[in-house]
Amino acid sequence: MSVEELDANVKQSFLVWRRSLARLKENEKLGLTPFEKNLDPEAALLVMVVDASVPLFCNCLDLEAYAREIDEHKRTLLIVNKAVLLPVSISMQKSDDPDTKVYAREKLLARLQSKAEEIVKMRKSGCSTSRSSNIQSPSGNAEGTSAPNNVVEGFVGYPNVGKSSTINALLGQKRACVTSTPGKTKHFQTLIISDELTLCDCPGLVFPSFSSSRYEMIASGVLPLKR
Repeated sequence: MSVEELDANVKQSFLVWRRSLARLKENEKLGLTPFEKNLDPEAALLVMVVDASVPLFCNCLDLEAYAREIDEHKRTLLIVNKAVLLPVSISMQKSDDPDTKVYAREKLLARLQSKAEEIVKMRKSGCSTSRSSNIQSPSGNAEGTSAPNNVVEGFVGYPNVGKSSTINALLGQKRACVTSTPGKTKHFQTLIISDELTLCDCPGLVFPSFSSSRYEMIASGVLPLKR
């Protein structure tokens, strides 16, 4: 199969998928949340930020599976923002869960930094495996002879869950624009933290999911009232 044929097949599959979503939306009378139609696969760690008041609505389980399909080294991290909105009983239950941690600014930033270093090590290990297998690139050099040391960690999630606010809190200063109106972030913003770590703030669009109505999306903060 040629490159042109492969590209045509990918575009055709994407169109079929979009049409199936449109049919479901029309036939089942469901609302379709905003979603990213051109995902940027650059991030090695996807940090999904969810709103504590509606965590199940904001969580996207398919995103982790999609990330692993793109690259087995990609990792995902779930941040429950606005945790003060959680009932005390739920907060106490979560504190006993070994997979759930409550981080202050310094500890969360250290966790992201350690994740970046971990991914760099995995990349270097993968490059060593490729060299030992004598896999050659078209230029004649062993594929992956140099592993990039800088890791991009992308913050994703629905509009108004607090992605930009979380990044500003981590940096200790306002670097990303924030507002109470959903959809303030229009473009990717990259913020260099260290030689190993770059944070990426993206518009509030993720994988599509269905809701009972547009009113539910407005109540969940996904759509602004003017829409």
